[in-house]
Amino acid sequence: MSLKLILIVGLVTSSLLQLTISHRYKPTEFRQFFDKVDNDDTDYSREEADGYEECEDFVNLPENVIVDEDDVIDVGQMTAPNGQHHLMGQHKAKPLEQICAKYKCPEFRQEDSPGCGFKTTVFPGGYWIFTTVDTSSPKGFREAYKRLHGYRSGRTNDRGVKMAFVVPVIEFKWFNPKDPSKVALDRMAFNIPAKYQDDWPASTDPAVQVLPLNETILYSRTYGGYREDQGFQDQFALLKTALERAGITPFPFLKITAAFTHHGFGRQRVEAVLADITSITF
Repeated sequence: MSLKLILIVGLVTSSLLQLTISHRYKPTEFRQFFDKVDNDDTDYSREEADGYEECEDFVNLPENVIVDEDDVIDVGQMTAPNGQHHLMGQHKAKPLEQICAKYKCPEFRQEDSPGCGFKTTVFPGGYWIFTTVDTSSPKGFREAYKRLHGYRSGRTNDRGVKMAFVVPVIEFKWFNPKDPSKVALDRMAFNIPAKYQDDWPASTDPAVQVLPLNETILYSRTYGGYREDQGFQDQFALLKTALERAGITPFPFLKITAAFTHHGFGRQRVEAVLADITSITF
């Protein structure tokens, strides 16, 4: 093959490759990603899973998603520890009804929302165990979880009492009012089971405190995926937009993440939460 022919073939191949790449990774509009990654073996709708009616203009199937003839999204090289690789992308979330049938859940009360794109929940007052997340450490979140688990398991409470696991695991991120891009305080919390709400054991770990929270109105969006996903972080902006349309002002310097499922195993549920400014009493 001549050098000239090699160069021509190379240029054509390069052009085709660039065309393919530019199509596959074309930037998308900032909207909620409704995918078809479920291989849908569920007997509930996305609206039933989310707990609210989605806003029509939040729904978008981006052009950079590759869908095969069976309507299954290509999630690349991602793998799940339980073999459920199709759940590594965003998927239909696990319903609260199923989660609370397996684990303990606080007696929260869901109310009708005045608009689309979010659900409204009245979270009961009560005692929670708290610890601070070290945001400077890549293991900070995991270490915080282990400290709270130590209290719940009885290893670091003064009675050695093992308590039931109550979901969700809550992360409160407080932002600096002078610079809202910076996290001023990051705390993780477990709810103390109802059995111990009036007589909870003391913590023997100085990094774990038992503190009360008052009843609070919370607004949230449901995400089938992981808190580390950019898609999950986008839910806060969508939630703020939905609330503004409904004439609701959330507390501006607090973002709450509520995780309901075991990270990395099966169908997930994590919620992006903002608190009503009129009821914030932390």
